[in-house]
Amino acid sequence: MAVKNVIFDLDGTLLYTLQDLCNAVNFVLGKYGEPERSLSEVRSFVGNGVHKLMERSVPAGTSAESIEQQYQDFKPFYEAHSKDTTKPFDGIPELLAELHRRGIGVGVVTNKFQGAAEPLMEDYFGDLINVTVGSSERLPHKPASPMVYKAIHLLVARDAAQGRGADALAARGRAAADSDGRTTAADMTGKDEAALIAEPSPELKAGFLYVGDSTVDAETAENAGLSYLLCDWGYNDRDVLEQQHAVAVVSSPEQILDYLN
Repeated sequence: MAVKNVIFDLDGTLLYTLQDLCNAVNFVLGKYGEPERSLSEVRSFVGNGVHKLMERSVPAGTSAESIEQQYQDFKPFYEAHSKDTTKPFDGIPELLAELHRRGIGVGVVTNKFQGAAEPLMEDYFGDLINVTVGSSERLPHKPASPMVYKAIHLLVARDAAQGRGADALAARGRAAADSDGRTTAADMTGKDEAALIAEPSPELKAGFLYVGDSTVDAETAENAGLSYLLCDWGYNDRDVLEQQHAVAVVSSPEQILDYLN
């Protein structure tokens, strides 16, 4: 089946965010009199959300209470400085524009908190991003599947609202009563959170491709039951990525277009 929607990771896949993340980490560490971390260290810590980033950045033996305080200090500083050095990777704007031209929906699923993720997507890519699902206290972080499921349902609802793929969507809607209880829901508008994070049917998943840059992304896609690509311009080394079970490891955004059929 041809790909109808692509779900991207954010950090290390669409945007180079590492320096701003490192600066925010070191601002917090400095505030608490703790030693700074290098860019390469922070690179090895990212991928599982900001709370885990702070857990990995603080000195060994730091109390859970102190980690929580530092995490809370990280968020407002990062939100204020998240675009200081952040920029799209070369070729990403052109890739997203081509996906838009082809009528392919684009979602972003990230462990970055929603309040930081949405402004970044709006500022850098505008309407080239159709759905952004960031972390919140209500949803488990990647590599768990619910954020991916939410993006799938929202993108399918967008397709239905625009009248795209009506025959396929009708067929998927009929599959909503599958005996395994999976939700297909051609139109999720107004549905509650539980419906949005229910596992989609295999029919829905078949039209989706996931793209990320890390082992966390590989595990995320596999947990969600999606085909996936890994890109080697991000925060994991290529030899690590090649040990995963991706359809391919790509070296440029343009190569992603070769895997849409």
